Amino acid sequence: MADLIVERAFYEDQTASLSFEQVRDKDFVPLHNLLNEGYSNSAFWVRIKVDDTFQGGKIAIKIIPTYLDEIGLYAEDRPEPWRVVGDRYPLANNGIKALGHNFIVDHRIESPYYWLRLKTTSTNLMDIEAIPHELLYESSVAEYIGSAMLLGVLGIFLLMSLGYFAGSLEVINGVFILKQLLALLHASLFLGYVRLLTPGMLSPEVVDTLFSYCVIATTFSVGLFYALFFQEFKIRAWANLLMWLCLLFIVLAGLLFAVGHRGLALNINMTAIAVLSPLLVLIAIWGIPWRAIDKPVISSRVLIGIQLANFVTGFLYSLPYLGAITGTKFSIYVVMLHAIISSIFMLMIVRFRARNQEQQRLAELAMHAGRAEQEKQQREKQAQFMAMLTHELKTSLALIRFAARNALGRSQPAVRIEQAVDDMNSVIERCQQADKLERGWSFEKKNHSVVALVHECVDRLDHKERVQVSGIPDMTIFTDGALFRIILNNLLENALKYSPPGDPVVLQVKAPDSSPQLLLKLMNRVGHAGAPDKARVFEKYYRSDLAQATTGSGLGLYIVRALTQLLGGQVDFAHEDETVTFSITLPL
Repeated sequence: MADLIVERAFYEDQTASLSFEQVRDKDFVPLHNLLNEGYSNSAFWVRIKVDDTFQGGKIAIKIIPTYLDEIGLYAEDRPEPWRVVGDRYPLANNGIKALGHNFIVDHRIESPYYWLRLKTTSTNLMDIEAIPHELLYESSVAEYIGSAMLLGVLGIFLLMSLGYFAGSLEVINGVFILKQLLALLHASLFLGYVRLLTPGMLSPEVVDTLFSYCVIATTFSVGLFYALFFQEFKIRAWANLLMWLCLLFIVLAGLLFAVGHRGLALNINMTAIAVLSPLLVLIAIWGIPWRAIDKPVISSRVLIGIQLANFVTGFLYSLPYLGAITGTKFSIYVVMLHAIISSIFMLMIVRFRARNQEQQRLAELAMHAGRAEQEKQQREKQAQFMAMLTHELKTSLALIRFAARNALGRSQPAVRIEQAVDDMNSVIERCQQADKLERGWSFEKKNHSVVALVHECVDRLDHKERVQVSGIPDMTIFTDGALFRIILNNLLENALKYSPPGDPVVLQVKAPDSSPQLLLKLMNRVGHAGAPDKARVFEKYYRSDLAQATTGSGLGLYIVRALTQLLGGQVDFAHEDETVTFSITLPL
C-alpha cells in the first residue's frame, strides 16, 4: 500500500508549551523514517508533506502505536489543532473506529504540509502514514486479521500454561500463568482491542493507566520466572544478587508510576528490560555451576541458546524504545515478537522441567517398586525363618516339659521348669502374632456369645481363681472369635504377671445403652514392676525398667492395640491411685 508522504521532519519543543504559529517557522530536522526520541518530557512536532502528484480528495493519516497519549493535527490554515487523538482521548475523535489512531482530512494540492504534535509519557516512537481514504478500510481489515492471529497464539500459550499448572501446582508454573495472562492483556491493550471493544465501559484514562501497569507487571513476571527457575541450579551469589536487584528496580518503577512519575517509571522499566536480556545470558553461561550439576533440568547448550535468542529480541525491542538506536516500523512491533518468543522459550523451559520431573517420578516409582519387592521377599524369608524357628523351639520345649514330668514328677523343680517353658511359649506366641500383624492379618467376623468368649479366655489361665468377672451381658457380638480371645488373653496374662502375687484382677464386661459397643474394663493394682509409661505403653517392644526381671517380649499390649483397631475398636490406658486400668471398646 503506497504511502503518500514524501517528506518528514521534526522539531523538539523542550518546554512543551510552544504554539503552532511559534513552531511552524522553526528549523525542522529531517526524518528518514519514524520519530524515535525515547522517553522525554518534551513535545515533538512532526511535519509531513503529501505527494504533489496526489490530485486531492480525502486522505487518511494513520499513526501507530496505540499507546501514545496525545497527537494533535495542524494545517497551514488551522492554527488550532484540527483534531486530537491518543489513548487519553475518546475513540470517537478518530476518523474511523480502528485499532490505531487516524485522521481523515480533505487534502488540497496547494496545502501539502501537515503538522502533528506528540506529547506522551510513553516512549516517543511514532510512525505516520498517509493513504487514500478509500484504502483505510482495507488496511484496517488486514490489521484486524493479523492482530487476531497474534492474540490467538498468546491465548494458546495461556491455555498450555494452565495445563502445566494443573499438572503440577508449583510457584514457577503459577508465575508462568501470570506471565501469559499479562502477555495476552498487554497485546490486547497494545494492539488497541481493549480500547476498541470497551467504549463507554472503560474511560481512556483507565485504559492508559492499565496499559502502563501491564507493561511493568509483564516485565516483572518474566524476571520473577527466571529468578525462580535459576534457583533450581543453585546459581552463584553474584548472579542471584543481580537477578533480584533487577527485579527490585522493576518494583521501583511500579511504585514511581503509582505516585505520578509516569514517564520516569516507564523509562526505568524499559531500561530494566535492556539490562535483563544480557544478564540472563551471563547467568546462563557463568552464573550456573554446570560442572557441579549431575542432571540439570535443562542442558547448558539449550539454556544458553534460549537466552541468546531472548537477548537479541530483547535488545531489538528495548533499544529503539529508549531512543538508543534508530528504529523502523518493525521496531514498534518487535515487542509483540518478543512476547511470543519469550512465551515459546518459557514454555520450553516448563516442558523440560515437567519432563525431567516425570522421569524422576518414574525412576522413584521403579526404585520404590524394587524396594517393595525386595521387602516382600525379605518378609517371606523372615516368615519362613520364623515358622521354622518357632516349630523347632516349641518341639524342644515340649520335649523339655515331657522329660521334666517323667523324671521329676510334680516336684517343685518340675513345676518351675514347666512355668519357664510356659513363659517361653508365651514369648514365642507373641512373636508369631507380631509377625502375622506385619504381614497382614486376615480375619472373619461371625456372631459369638459374649459369655462363652469371656469364660473360654478365663478358663485357659493358670491362675484363673484370681480373675473376678462381673456384669457379662447375655448377648452376641459380631467379631472374629480368635482375635477377641487373643486380645483378652494378652490383657489378662499381662495383668496377672505384673500385679502383686495373689491380688485379684477385676474384669468388667458391659454394653452401654448409649452406643452399640461392648466395653471390657480390666483393673489391677500396680506390682513390683511399677506402672508403665502412659505415652509408651502400647509401643512395640516397650518394657519398663523394673519389668526387665520378668520374662516378656514387650509385644503383648502392642498386639492388643493393633488387633483392637483391626476389629474397629479402641483401647485406652489409665493409672490412678496405684491401680492401672485397660478399657477396650468393640463394635457389636
